Amino acid sequence: MKTGFGRHYMADLYLCQNALWEDPGELEAVLNRLTTAENIHTTAWRFETSNLRGMRISGEINDASYIVIQIFPEQNFLTVDLFSWLPQLDLQSFSESLLNTFAPQVVAEETKIRAEHLFK
Repeated sequence: MKTGFGRHYMADLYLCQNALWEDPGELEAVLNRLTTAENIHTTAWRFETSNLRGMRISGEINDASYIVIQIFPEQNFLTVDLFSWLPQLDLQSFSESLLNTFAPQVVAEETKIRAEHLFK
């Protein structure tokens, strides 16, 4: 597997209009549809209850990437973290699909290049 520098996409989604977290089974189905549409192969999704009265969903992508979504239902707020060492993984396209799915009214997002000094 060819790796490159790491890319880390982070987003905070405020005032989400689609409260998919109310039905974890439907949320898992939606995540599976999104990853399939983007040709992303994940391990089984892990759904965990957070100590912060929320939910954490995580999945690994091809042993070199991960996705973590933390949901805070009372605030209609969630965070998204996508990280990949795989240059061929299109984080931008997947993240846009994810944003459209939850329909937040406000988004704060950032992409960082990680460990670029290792690959110069």
